[in-house]
Amino acid sequence: MKLKPYKISVVTLLAIQSLVLEANGQEHRVGMSGADFLNACSRMDESWISFCHGYVQAVVDGPRVDNNGYCIPSGTTRADLVGHVVRILQTHEGLHGLGAYSVVYAAIASAYPCDPG
Repeated sequence: MKLKPYKISVVTLLAIQSLVLEANGQEHRVGMSGADFLNACSRMDESWISFCHGYVQAVVDGPRVDNNGYCIPSGTTRADLVGHVVRILQTHEGLHGLGAYSVVYAAIASAYPCDPG
């Protein structure tokens, strides 16, 4: 009887990696911090630029935290949004420890508030 090779899924590999990291006493963290976002989105590499644009787009397309949220004017590009968030993180180190989603959302909401009238 011939054994068939097993295909290991990405989820399985990530689970194994997680167990190894925890077994080695390293911090196990899921999610991206503001510092992680700044590090990734300050790189001049096409893959990271695409990642950052996608991350910001996911935040924009995601649920609104409050009733007003943000109103991004037409013509605003993802590069504009990413650049704004990066500038905020570069000048406000206190945001580095917060979750990237919250930082991106707050930066966009503060830059593009909706007109209440």
